Amino acid sequence: MFVWVVVSESERAVDAASSAGFSAFYAATAPRMVQHLFLLTGDLSRAQECVQDAYAQAWRRWPHLQDGDPAAWVRRVGWRLAVSDWRRRAAFWRALARHGVPADAPRPLGGGGSRS
Repeated sequence: MFVWVVVSESERAVDAASSAGFSAFYAATAPRMVQHLFLLTGDLSRAQECVQDAYAQAWRRWPHLQDGDPAAWVRRVGWRLAVSDWRRRAAFWRALARHGVPADAPRPLGGGGSRS
């Protein structure tokens, strides 16, 4: 799994040692984070997305995080991203159950029509 991060000019000031430290941290902790979030979400691709987003945020804050417990911070951010997504989806399904499908919603392709 790769993490693609867009880096601004101010963030380019991170020195090579710090970059190497983040790379080592990522290599050592990312697989475990994916496992942890997979257990939470039950969806491997969603777990990977949350981990990617959490590490991208950690990279932006790496100078401040590297002296503390960055693994705990990344785990917390990933967990919050996953729970946030879960809440959004749950709200959608509750609203759908409460109000039904809108009358102007397009019909699914390939289903429901009469055959000749």
